[in-house]
Amino acid sequence: MRKRTWLISLMWVVWLIGAQATVYAEEQSAESLFGGDRGNWHPSLGLSGYWTDNLFNTADNEKSDYVAAVSPGLWLAFPARFDKPASVPTVNNAAGGMAYSMMDDMTEYGLYQIYASYTADLFYYDEYSDEDFTAQKAEAKLGFYPGPKTRIELSHVYDDNREDFGVGESSPDQDDKYTGNLTTLTTGYQLTPKLNLQALGSFYKLDYDESFSAFREREDWTFGGKITFELTPKLDLFGEYEYVDTDYDSDDELDSEENKFYAGVTWSITDKTRGLAKFGYNNKDYDGDVSDEDELQLEVQLDYRFSPKTAMRLNALRYLNETDTAGTTGRLTHEVNADLRYQLAQKVSTNLKAGWLNDDYEGDITV
Repeated sequence: MRKRTWLISLMWVVWLIGAQATVYAEEQSAESLFGGDRGNWHPSLGLSGYWTDNLFNTADNEKSDYVAAVSPGLWLAFPARFDKPASVPTVNNAAGGMAYSMMDDMTEYGLYQIYASYTADLFYYDEYSDEDFTAQKAEAKLGFYPGPKTRIELSHVYDDNREDFGVGESSPDQDDKYTGNLTTLTTGYQLTPKLNLQALGSFYKLDYDESFSAFREREDWTFGGKITFELTPKLDLFGEYEYVDTDYDSDDELDSEENKFYAGVTWSITDKTRGLAKFGYNNKDYDGDVSDEDELQLEVQLDYRFSPKTAMRLNALRYLNETDTAGTTGRLTHEVNADLRYQLAQKVSTNLKAGWLNDDYEGDITV
């Protein structure tokens, strides 16, 4: 089985307070593009909207609608800081709970850093007001930096959201809500001026409100390591290994162990661009009587600033993901999305986003 999705949307954002807010459910973070004031508390309020010609993602009898969102938020940091740390890109269909890799944080801290944030996205539908809902995301991180060579960071992400229409076993009149909790411990050590070591462990728990999606509830344990070599001051090479143990609450056939191996590069060639590219291999070994999967995996992230007012982000990936449809074992996801942002005024910006997604499902389909 195969699913394809195209997304093109134009969003307008008004920064009423502060400098940042999460303004769209599919965005994983609000970027610190245009600066902000140094401080401990950073409240914000964002407004956005988009129109779709197929709200419920149906093959026929398509319904169009306009959707508006109000997004209050608050982030705080001790000691005070200007910029908001990058949000953890959580997603419920990825083993381990992470949509994309986190780029290495190059910020220099004091002995410690405490950070917390909360954002609510209140969605209002014009024609189908019964579908109004509120998504919430909260993050917290405690960083400990006992010396210039050592980093220890503990973080937690709480994600309260709803599946897209047409996903899994839900129908348009069913509110397929879920909660995800991701806890991560990361340690890093600079072995030499050019060689860095990193280890991480994480736990992801996914729960659904409705019984028709109970088969997707699971717990993921992730352990990994990374070696980074500084080829030049603006170019790093790295090797990475990741192990993921996925345990489903009700369907033992889908329990699996994944071993992932990557080689990649990160760069910050100029002040205008930063990126990551990695290529690797994933062996997914199912515990039940299910055929194992072996796939090549690819991920690319690119941020480019054309001017102080204009910036672009491009993401692309080829990953094995968990299934969202009963009777299938998993899916191979190909995804490309681009995000162009322009600042009209000091606290008003526009956002144009386009994306393409293709899922190839594995296993027999149960009708």
